[in-house]
Amino acid sequence: MEGQQPPPSSGEEPPYRLRVLSEPRGFLRIIEFFLAIFMFATTAGFSDSMKYSVQCSIDPPINEEVPYSYPFKLYTYKYPSSYCTSGLTTPPRLNAATAEPEGSARFFVCIGVLAMLYCAVVLVWYVFLEVKFLHLEIVPLVDTMVTAVFSLLFFIASCAWAAGVGDIKWWTTFSNVRDRFYKETCMSDGVACVGNNGGYAGLNVSLIFGFLNCGVWAANVWFTLKETGWFRARMEAKQGQQQQETSEKPTIETPPANQV
Repeated sequence: MEGQQPPPSSGEEPPYRLRVLSEPRGFLRIIEFFLAIFMFATTAGFSDSMKYSVQCSIDPPINEEVPYSYPFKLYTYKYPSSYCTSGLTTPPRLNAATAEPEGSARFFVCIGVLAMLYCAVVLVWYVFLEVKFLHLEIVPLVDTMVTAVFSLLFFIASCAWAAGVGDIKWWTTFSNVRDRFYKETCMSDGVACVGNNGGYAGLNVSLIFGFLNCGVWAANVWFTLKETGWFRARMEAKQGQQQQETSEKPTIETPPANQV
């Protein structure tokens, strides 16, 4: 009948390609997507505190709690200038941490968020758009370059964040704070200084995800490079050269056996 569209042929390809997700570059993109989420989530969602108390002779103990969470502005918390000072019930808060891990924490989280967004965009391209724009050979090349840049950024961010985590651990360990600000006071007779440090498991896990992202993205550079026109042209030229050398190679004929 007129006006009816002919049914699609059985050999016609669908407007999407899910099989690319089973290929190394697609499968690694899925892994990278979740690794990036775990990386910035364990950092941005971290929160803990250090608690300590100072007992001055017969006076009631003075309890302090030092919270620390993302973006880890340790310098904003002011410690009392002294304890157990006669005639001074509320000593001024003048002491503060000198480390500033805020920058490395924000950079680490930023790289994770950008990587997650890039993976989401690239997966949409792989599945729904790449089949329609196979003639755009610049896209695989850009994908390879961005993947290489991200692997380098992950390494830089992870190294910087490792130094930042070291600063956080130092300034949230009571023994270090005590020796830095209150060593003479806590060593005096009749004074007791005790404290509990916070936990650092979440920070250690974030570092693991950071360096793991670096390794996975670096490995994916090879698989994205194989999709570029430059790589395919080079491999085709190499195969053609090998076939030509094989065809030009002289064949050695074996002489017939001597007849008796």
